Amino acid sequence: MSFLSKRSALLAPLVLAGLFSKSSPANAGSTPLVWKTLPLLNTWTSYYRPLAIAIDPSGVIHFRGSVYQATPGSDEVCRLPTSYRPSAYIYLATYTNAGTFGSISIYTDGPVHAFSTPSTNAQSFTSFENISFTK
Repeated sequence: MSFLSKRSALLAPLVLAGLFSKSSPANAGSTPLVWKTLPLLNTWTSYYRPLAIAIDPSGVIHFRGSVYQATPGSDEVCRLPTSYRPSAYIYLATYTNAGTFGSISIYTDGPVHAFSTPSTNAQSFTSFENISFTK
């Protein structure tokens, strides 16, 4: 069984129960999201597609894209525009280099940081795909 077949088989009960939508993000079928590309800081660079953010009609903030840092430095990846900032500090798990896990911290005043142990995993690759939060 291929990966996609296994994924579909695993998601089918969730789709039927209304807990997951085959089309992502959750507002598919309504107004399309308007993606805003985020300016990157501290030698962080987009990997695969630009790091972008959007807000859906229910107020959920969505990220897409991934990044890497060519020259090691600050773990601050970008700053969120005021209208996209959370009302409380957010700490989320994400994928980093070679299938390892790292974290993304989002502060109320806008900074977004990427971390991992060792730090080279986040610097080599950090995914923001399917990262979402509510304000």
